Amino acid sequence: MSRQVLEQIRDELTSCGVVSSNREFCESWLARDASYLRGLKFRGLEPSAATLTVNRHPIVTPYRRPILTPLGLSWPGAA
Repeated sequence: MSRQVLEQIRDELTSCGVVSSNREFCESWLARDASYLRGLKFRGLEPSAATLTVNRHPIVTPYRRPILTPLGLSWPGAA
């Protein structure tokens, strides 16, 4: 089930033009090897909890809006 969620996220990011390939999604957004999703599918495994937490919802405050980046959040003007 969780693998399908990651695949749906990948497909949505691809359709929006945010990522251009499965490799880019795995490396940039999941911080995993380029073949991570393919390996899960081949072995019949589910993604690790650590991988799923990378795709958490951004925290929004009333003062500043976060910028979602592939490996986390950055705040405008933050060093």
